[in-house]
Amino acid sequence: MMDNESKKILSLITMDKRQTEKKSSNMEKACFVRAMEELAENGVVVSEVVTDAHLQIGAVMKNRFPEIKHSHDIWHAAKNLGKKIVAAGQNKECKELLGWSRDIVNHNDLDFSLQSANNVVQAPEWLF
Repeated sequence: MMDNESKKILSLITMDKRQTEKKSSNMEKACFVRAMEELAENGVVVSEVVTDAHLQIGAVMKNRFPEIKHSHDIWHAAKNLGKKIVAAGQNKECKELLGWSRDIVNHNDLDFSLQSANNVVQAPEWLF
């Protein structure tokens, strides 16, 4: 875990898959939970967590830390936007979206890149 303002590492957890029922797929979630608990034990107030689109982390945030804002990183946000546009384009009335999906995702990615270059931390929220 890193603090976005100071760029300092606040927590670094390493685990062996033997600690997670010998399932490496459980390691990311287990490390995340342990890091969040460590931060809380040390009095660190977490207001937002930015992660990749890992489903187990999303579930943990929703169930165990609902008071903390959870966002996806820029790359995963663009990737998820593309999936939503393609899914909407499967609808007969929205077929035209399929031809635009790549351009929309590329524009969205460029927008996020420009914001990052200008030190804008929060990306616009997409409502779908």
